[in-house]
Amino acid sequence: MKKMMHKQGWHLLSLVVLLFAIWYGWEFLPQAQAGVLWGVGTSFWFWLAIAVPVIHQIYAVIFWRGELHTNWLSKSLGSKERAFKFFRAGFFPMLAARPVSIILLSVANREQLSLGLGWRIGIGIILFAGFAWMMYSVVHYFGMDTAAGRDHFYPEEYKGLALEKRGIYRYVDNAMYSVGFFILWFWGVIFASPAALLAAAFNHAYIWVHWFTVEKPDMQAIYGGNS
Repeated sequence: MKKMMHKQGWHLLSLVVLLFAIWYGWEFLPQAQAGVLWGVGTSFWFWLAIAVPVIHQIYAVIFWRGELHTNWLSKSLGSKERAFKFFRAGFFPMLAARPVSIILLSVANREQLSLGLGWRIGIGIILFAGFAWMMYSVVHYFGMDTAAGRDHFYPEEYKGLALEKRGIYRYVDNAMYSVGFFILWFWGVIFASPAALLAAAFNHAYIWVHWFTVEKPDMQAIYGGNS
């Protein structure tokens, strides 16, 4: 239990601070509250876009830590292969729900920023290009299964391995959490939505909470000195 809860007090504290900060920004930006989609107000779409990453990352903590330190899921399902397939069945849909929820929010809250079309296109190209390079590097070098946390299910296969240094990883160590999250900012820029930009900021800040309180400590346990 001690290993399961390692740094999770900091995780909870950071989440509370971020939620308060995002609520404060939401309350004091009336333009972020404007708009409607399918008859549903922006408030619903905003808090949905905040809830999705919280659920996603808590899901990852429970399954990653549980499997890494106790093998509870593989023991319950009879094999590591079944356990990882079960985990992926929830992980990837929730991962996809992060940009989808922000797209819906962007549409509901569209055209609430005074941002010219030229600026939107220019910034959007930069953001999308960074995301595309990251995705190419993940698919061709890093691997989608590793991105989903396969190392927590098969730590013996990753012990002592060097970290990926091809593609974007040659220049950015943690490209998924830095450049990869550009895609969430992209939609707020394109639709000129302050609510979507707030949600993107929360997503981006909270994934770094995940890195420092969950993934980095776990990588030190899995990879040893190479992490």
